[in-house]
Amino acid sequence: MFEDKPLADGSFRVFLRLTNNYTRAYRATAIKVAPGQFEKSKHGYLIKDKRINLMLSRLVNDMELAILDLGIKTQHYSASLLMKVIFAGDKKRQPDFVDFSRYYIKKAFVGREGTGVIYTTAVRRMCDYMNKNVIRADEITVKVLKGFEGWLRDRGMERGVSLYLGAIQKLFKEFRLEYNDYDADLIIIKSNPFEAYRVPKSTTKRKKRTLTLQELTRIRDYECKNYKDAFARDMFMLSFYLVGMNTRDLYDCPVPVLGRIEYNRGKTKGRREDQAFLSIKIEPEAQAIIDKYEGKKTLLDLKDFVSFKQFNNILNKHLKNIAPGLFFYMGRHTWATLARNKCNVSKDDVAMALNHIDQVLKTTDTY
Repeated sequence: MFEDKPLADGSFRVFLRLTNNYTRAYRATAIKVAPGQFEKSKHGYLIKDKRINLMLSRLVNDMELAILDLGIKTQHYSASLLMKVIFAGDKKRQPDFVDFSRYYIKKAFVGREGTGVIYTTAVRRMCDYMNKNVIRADEITVKVLKGFEGWLRDRGMERGVSLYLGAIQKLFKEFRLEYNDYDADLIIIKSNPFEAYRVPKSTTKRKKRTLTLQELTRIRDYECKNYKDAFARDMFMLSFYLVGMNTRDLYDCPVPVLGRIEYNRGKTKGRREDQAFLSIKIEPEAQAIIDKYEGKKTLLDLKDFVSFKQFNNILNKHLKNIAPGLFFYMGRHTWATLARNKCNVSKDDVAMALNHIDQVLKTTDTY
């Protein structure tokens, strides 16, 4: 177990550890122990509960028998591959899609909590539909996916159909990549229902995300009735002038260097070799707004906000007083659209300015 990684209820997950050919591998079990059920020993941890020890002994005995059956083949396996081989043939020990999904979401969406919430909700909805918290790979069939789709529609979750099933498809792909070793011809998860099932495209009409040049000008010149509305208007325009900088980056933005703002885009810096670095020239229109709200250690004085999320929520609240349906991120979409359609900037250059990297042209085309 890992004492520094407690579960939500304060207990700890027990793992099986396997060592082979100077390598180690771990596999989570369904067994959990409370803080009072174990103590530290010379070799790690000592579980004091007899029932739990009996359950673990059975698991270890099963593993030892499986290793004996493999014979000299184990000499060619790493611990990780050997662990997969051991658990490949027994349906009761087939990997759990739900457990893997939780692990993957926690690892893959660091800094992208919003996306992580969507994936977590998708898995939770599927558990609700199947009425179980442990789902084996072979239980996810075309029939189940079609049933899940209908279940979502029956509950009025039309947008969730493409959103949640798209997330399940992505997770299932990663699930297969995790447990299947194609080089060793070891295929634990043989089924792939998404070869026959197609995730429906979203039919929900997207709300307007861009402004015309005339609409943008009206927002810039809008006479606000109070300070908070004026502040929201100024932040919106500053975002536009800074190539669509989002609230997270605006909140943490460092002080300028030689008339330029240089920062790492928070949304993607953890996934890029260049750390999503951007350098933007401060134009006079942007400088005029910065001068009004200038900070000492950061670009702006935003000490009244406890987090960028609060900053974002308050801005969006007051932007609606300026124009119904107006929200902060429209500044970014509007910059991209005007650059492409009004200024004839190439898609590649727009994508570079927006700091896109994956599926550049496709991503930019949606703006």
